[in-house]
Amino acid sequence: MLPPRILYTDFGSDCNRYKAQLLAVFRRDFMEPPYAEFRGLPIFFDPRPDYYGLPKRLWHCLSEGEDRYTREEDRVVQFDRCERLSWARPLIELAESGSVPNWTMRDGRRTDGYIATDDFAYVVVLKRTERDQCWYLATTYCPNRRRRERLRRDWEASRI
Repeated sequence: MLPPRILYTDFGSDCNRYKAQLLAVFRRDFMEPPYAEFRGLPIFFDPRPDYYGLPKRLWHCLSEGEDRYTREEDRVVQFDRCERLSWARPLIELAESGSVPNWTMRDGRRTDGYIATDDFAYVVVLKRTERDQCWYLATTYCPNRRRRERLRRDWEASRI
C-alpha cells in the first residue's frame, strides 16, 4: 500500500546522499507534473526560499520546530519524518479514493486539509485560502500519542 521508508542507513549514513534522495522524491512527487489532487483540486508546489539547500516546504516536511513561530534555522531534522517522505503522495492518492482518514478544517479564510495513515501516526497537511483554486503542501509529520488522539477526534467529528 505505502512504499518502503527511506532509511538513512540505506545510504551508508552519508548525509549528502540521503539529502539528495529526499530531494529527488520531493521533486518527483510535488514539484513536477502530473500534480497530485485533493478533493478535486491540484496540489501545487509553493516556491518559497530554500533552507539548507532544500525547498522550504521540503524542509518543513523533514524538520520540526517547537511551535509554528520557530525560526527556520532553529528547526531540527526528524528522521521519522525523513523516512516517511515517500508516503506523502501515495497517502494523498489514497485519500482521493476514501481509503485513508482525510478531512478539512476552516480557520477564517484558510482551509487546512489533513490526510493520515489509519493509525494517525503520519499526517500530511495541505493549505488553501478561499480564493485559491489549488492546495499547497504545508508539512508532513509524525504526531505523538496525544496529538494522534486529537487528530482522530477531529476526523471523527468531520464525518458527522
